Amino acid sequence: MRRRGKRGSAGSGVRQARRRGAGVTKVNNKMNHSTHFVPSDDQKREALLHVDYTIKQFACAFLFLADSNIPKEQVVINALIESIALHTRILLDFFQASHRVEDDILSCDYDFPARPLELSGSIKDKVNKEAAHLTYGRIERFVQGKKEWPYNEFVPQICQRCIEFIDHVLERHCEMFTDEESKNWKVLRGMISKECDANSS
Repeated sequence: MRRRGKRGSAGSGVRQARRRGAGVTKVNNKMNHSTHFVPSDDQKREALLHVDYTIKQFACAFLFLADSNIPKEQVVINALIESIALHTRILLDFFQASHRVEDDILSCDYDFPARPLELSGSIKDKVNKEAAHLTYGRIERFVQGKKEWPYNEFVPQICQRCIEFIDHVLERHCEMFTDEESKNWKVLRGMISKECDANSS
């Protein structure tokens, strides 16, 4: 039977767990939700595959949605919008957060400083509330005719931050990439640039 610490004791609610194979000790405090996690170089290298995936999904979903030459049923349009919203939210956390929550992957893991993007409060609320939550606020926005996504208010900023990050890791952390991976990141950079052009047109 698991023994619990005495109620009110300094060690109450704290546990340490050795991540299997990670070589890192993570400490969770239930009172303030603080977590001390330091990713290894191997973990950061593997994490870049997921960063690449997130940026690519964000870019591809927007480019496909913006291409008026491709006929789309409403269910496909809805899925693309939701993909853009979800990956926008993930990228905002990646680029803006300077303090890790549990084992989050952050841009500062690659010496790319966390900086806020200048987004309006309405955009932040729309991304946070409509990406992964059912809220009454969503109903109110639909009633007020505000269900459309103003892509020009956030897509260019995210695109630019993605380009800056890609340039940074290719220059400062080239040892993390094989030649093929480096080539793929450069292709992704070109895709992001195309997305910025599509949004500005």
